[in-house]
Amino acid sequence: MPEGIPLLSSSLNRLIEIEGNDELSTHDLSAIILDDYGLINKVLQTVNAFYYNRVGREINTVTHAVILLGFNTIKKIALSMAVLELLENDQGEKAVTEIGKAFLSAHLAREIGLGLKDIEPEEIFISTLFRHLARIVLAIGDPDLLSEVERLEKSSKQKDRLKAKSIIRSLGYQLTDLWNLPKSLSVYLEGYSSKFPGQFAPHRAMARDISIFVNLWQKGGVQDNITAARDRLLKNYSLGPNELESKLRKAIKETKKSLPKFDRVVEKKDQGLNQKGETPALPKEDMAPEKVRSHLEREILFTGLIQNLMGMVNDLDVGLEQVYLLAIEILRRVIDISNIIFCKVSPEREVFSASFGMGDKASLLKKQLCFGLNNSPKGLKTAFSMEKEALFSWADLLPARNGIPEKLLKRAVLLAPLVIEKRHIGCLILDKHSGDMFEPGEIQKTSIVRQLVVTATSLRARRRLQA
Repeated sequence: MPEGIPLLSSSLNRLIEIEGNDELSTHDLSAIILDDYGLINKVLQTVNAFYYNRVGREINTVTHAVILLGFNTIKKIALSMAVLELLENDQGEKAVTEIGKAFLSAHLAREIGLGLKDIEPEEIFISTLFRHLARIVLAIGDPDLLSEVERLEKSSKQKDRLKAKSIIRSLGYQLTDLWNLPKSLSVYLEGYSSKFPGQFAPHRAMARDISIFVNLWQKGGVQDNITAARDRLLKNYSLGPNELESKLRKAIKETKKSLPKFDRVVEKKDQGLNQKGETPALPKEDMAPEKVRSHLEREILFTGLIQNLMGMVNDLDVGLEQVYLLAIEILRRVIDISNIIFCKVSPEREVFSASFGMGDKASLLKKQLCFGLNNSPKGLKTAFSMEKEALFSWADLLPARNGIPEKLLKRAVLLAPLVIEKRHIGCLILDKHSGDMFEPGEIQKTSIVRQLVVTATSLRARRRLQA
């Protein structure tokens, strides 16, 4: 392990060692968190994001937070926070560059993953981000060694290139052991294909292809190499040249929101990539500073809550109702939603009816909200067959409209279908306070949440079948 590599704090190492199998676990976990001001702040922020709107008051003690969220959830929040904060550690130019490339690669991977059937957008985001972990740690702790790795990678000698791969792979193994990373993260580290062959293969291959492309693009390397990497993306992921250009622009935009120093990574060039591999300038955004700050805060909140939802999805001991409630909470917090309602489907007749919801008119809408897929408005069957969000009005979806104001009936709603292996299980229906149409970014966020809810439901259904 090179000198200067950042380590987890002593409190986080103590967290890793605690087992959640005895009565002292909650007390011990609370005590460790109370020793670390940063953890206290993050845990209380998270628990209030989850529960404030349901219990009606702010949670202001760590012990209460642990009881509400549970030992495993709090531990995962703390550990994931530690790894992600390490990624944001700014120790110099190389660190900023490697972190920027990691986030740009991850955002581009998610953009491309949205159009692919076998790729989960959030999974590919995480896999691509963590592929860069060893290089980020080297950039922070031993930038000279990283420079040597990059020199070896450019060598014409195969033994030099193999040596570079060996350094990165070896560091990844050491980080996994040192930080006790779960397999679900360590499997994505660069060079790990030899240790876990075949596992998560589509996500790992895509993370590799996109990271290679972004690295070449950022360095402004040999044009033939950039074009070859670009053509590999077009071929492997069924992209048109203009589509890749558009997705790269979006990825740059998203990276700038989460990483203020990102301009240093692209040398202030704001680049895209056209069909010939050239790099035209992107248009500047016209947004007031206060709107930029508000938008950035909302994006950061969304990213943090999505990470927590992902933890819940993968923790099969967490019930589906908790997953659904957190999914609804996330959408309420990042979109200006007036009402959000979760509908379940009657499998025999494919009739959708309201199960639960939140909002100023939720109780009124729930009483009237019942519709069958066979006699549904135009576009509803398509939404479920395509497994894609669709826009309607409340008037489209409500067969009965007793006591519902005309203004509300005209309001635009977004329907997110929940489908598992072609079987319709329900949907989420949202409207906005403003009554405005949903923006593309809001539809995308809803899609991400929907896909995680579907994954959670599918995982728990499989578990029941295996039991």
